[in-house]
Amino acid sequence: MTGVSIHHNAWVMVGDGEKALFFRNEGDATYPNLQIIEVLKQDNPRTSEQGADRPGRSHSSIGMHRSAMQETN
Repeated sequence: MTGVSIHHNAWVMVGDGEKALFFRNEGDATYPNLQIIEVLKQDNPRTSEQGADRPGRSHSSIGMHRSAMQETN
């Protein structure tokens, strides 16, 4: 299996739920030299901190039916 070539001036993005890093290859495909161009951060609190106390319930507009709502994800 051969490796992936990152050409000169190519951009690479590495990210997850909280942060994205943008790099530019200042080197060449043989000897990459990734330099950070930009960092984006976003708060990602725990699920328990994002949701309400407990899932809500909805009422049917016709009849007496009730349905549970899904928890915040």
